[in-house]
Amino acid sequence: MNPASLRVLRPFAIALMVTAWFGFTPGPASAHGGLSMDKDMCRLTLGLYTMHFTGYQPVLTGAMEFCEDIPKTGQIIVTMDMIDDALRSMPISVRIVRDTGEGSETEANTVLYLEPKLYPNGSVSFEHNFEAPGKFIGLVTGGDPANPAAQYVSRFPFSVAISRPPYEIYARILMVHAA
Repeated sequence: MNPASLRVLRPFAIALMVTAWFGFTPGPASAHGGLSMDKDMCRLTLGLYTMHFTGYQPVLTGAMEFCEDIPKTGQIIVTMDMIDDALRSMPISVRIVRDTGEGSETEANTVLYLEPKLYPNGSVSFEHNFEAPGKFIGLVTGGDPANPAAQYVSRFPFSVAISRPPYEIYARILMVHAA
């Protein structure tokens, strides 16, 4: 086989190895906007600061936690614990908007909004009922609400009751290795 043929086959060989190594099910540690999983802890990055993110659907999934996409429609409970103490003295707001494409982050698309306020106990919790499957964007903002230049925003897309095919996750891995 000539060297040009080997270069063409290399991405396919990598794909085969990755598939054999990880199997055909998605892993829990894929990054998702401002939300990621690090050492079994879902972390939300807010500028220089970090919050621990945990979501639950106790009625539907028991004690199962989720970090990114919400597995089913229905009631959710979300808790964000401030890892950095500086966040306790910073007003924090939460907004969830329906992802309709370009310009989604408007008041008309808002499905949940928590006004900016201090959380001196270091924990932001809320409940919401997602009645239908769909794509959404979560926005957590910290800092002075009167001064947008002094605010930190974490923006993370997520879906509700929409499963991702495993090949979509592996395709991202392969794109990095094939480049």
